[in-house]
Amino acid sequence: MKKITIVCFMLFSVMVHADNVTKEGTCDGWANKAKQFMGLRQNNTPIHKAMKMTVGNFSRGLMLRAYNETVAEEGE
Repeated sequence: MKKITIVCFMLFSVMVHADNVTKEGTCDGWANKAKQFMGLRQNNTPIHKAMKMTVGNFSRGLMLRAYNETVAEEGE
């Protein structure tokens, strides 16, 4: 019983560490997508063309958030 407890604890600690590494990589990926989508928005790309380039519900939600933002003025 003691060995099973130790093995479970070791597996749990490894899984927690692996999850943190994955989240950081995922955050960087989403940050890059958001930057790309805001670039499309700032270049006044029509939303129907931008949505054709976007795959997946999460990506489309991020795209719609970008299009909900105002376009920056050229002087900014």
